[in-house]
Amino acid sequence: MVVLSEFDYRDALRLNKPSAKAWLDRLQSEYTPAAVFGGDRTPALTVNPLPYDMMYSDLKTWVWVRK
Repeated sequence: MVVLSEFDYRDALRLNKPSAKAWLDRLQSEYTPAAVFGGDRTPALTVNPLPYDMMYSDLKTWVWVRK
C-alpha cells in the first residue's frame, strides 16, 4: 500500500518535475486507488488551487493498493 497526500505531490506536479511525474505515472500503472479522503474526492492526481496554508482544511489523501 501507498498512502500520500497532496502535500506529497502537489509542488512536484505544479513545477512539472520529470522525476516526480515519472514516479506518479508508475504509481498509477502498478497501483489502484482504494480510497480518497478529503479534497474534491475526484479520482485524479490534480493540483489544488487553494493557497498552501488553506489546504490543511481541504487536504486530499490517497490510499493506493498494488494491482
